[in-house]
Amino acid sequence: MKKHERNKAPTTVNVEAHHRHLHRQLDSLERDNHQSLNDVEGLISIALAAQEQNDNEATPRKSRQKSTSSRSSVFSSKTNLNVLLEDAHLNDYSPDIPTYLTCNAGPSRYPPRHFCSVCGFASTYKCLRCGMNYCCLSCLNTHRETRCMKWTV
Repeated sequence: MKKHERNKAPTTVNVEAHHRHLHRQLDSLERDNHQSLNDVEGLISIALAAQEQNDNEATPRKSRQKSTSSRSSVFSSKTNLNVLLEDAHLNDYSPDIPTYLTCNAGPSRYPPRHFCSVCGFASTYKCLRCGMNYCCLSCLNTHRETRCMKWTV
């Protein structure tokens, strides 16, 4: 049997292991994005932004510069979605009032879209070893060199 004939053998992908891997990746991204307001640096950046805003109100400047300084206070503290939802106290509202927690939508009538795991463009191919999507040969080579994990049974 030739080498290229062995590579064409069908493999089955362990879907549960694949979902666990994706869930772990999302959790690590959430942990990287989270920065509590209890951190000293976050409090200092908020205080500096407020001080700059007060200075801007005392000395008139162009409105464009003022709007950028007010936006800096919004981005000065990094929080994830879960922290924002807890701070909003959405559980205190009655069930009749639509909130982020009570809204829902039915399943899509369209099939799920597939994106390249390397570059994010639309993909039509899947890796035979792990089942991740890729769009072109260069993305496949990058995937094999850096990202490919074998999740087959």
